[in-house]
Amino acid sequence: MLLHDWGCLFGYELAARHPQRVARIIGVDIGDATSPAYLRTLTLGQTLMILTYQLWLASAWLIGRYLSGTVADGLTRLMARAMRCPTPKADIRWFMNVPYAMAWFGVGGGLHSALRFEPHCPVLYFYGERKPFMFHSGQWLDTLNAAPQSSAVGLSSGHWVMVDQAADFETQVRSWLVEGNRVPPAGGV
Repeated sequence: MLLHDWGCLFGYELAARHPQRVARIIGVDIGDATSPAYLRTLTLGQTLMILTYQLWLASAWLIGRYLSGTVADGLTRLMARAMRCPTPKADIRWFMNVPYAMAWFGVGGGLHSALRFEPHCPVLYFYGERKPFMFHSGQWLDTLNAAPQSSAVGLSSGHWVMVDQAADFETQVRSWLVEGNRVPPAGGV
């Protein structure tokens, strides 16, 4: 599986529930973001930044669902611009915020029953090093770098690693998938 952002949360959940169906995982920018180890790494400022943008987007989903899709699109696009999202404005819509509404408001049953993902297969994990906060702990990086055929790789980018560092990202993914090579850990790229 190749996963990014919320895709990591949902993909890791699939892998935890059905490990026999997942042979390898490439995760981008979201690691053990729900773990106690990760939560302990956050400063108050980082916690407030995360709460601000996530509750903003969760609220935009509620506004779009129950009041006005136009207003909700505007709120979503405003946050996307503030976060330097590379997606074209016309492609950014309020309904894309449903994972935030699930997480914060319990929409669709919420995410409270999500299983803790413990890597059972090789994992190649990429993360952007140029962000105000990460979505992984040092423990996550250490676990992956110590596991056979797994690696955690930091690239000089923001959240959209596959856009900011497209050539390096693609080369390393191809090498890992096709040749089975272990990618050097962060700092060794």
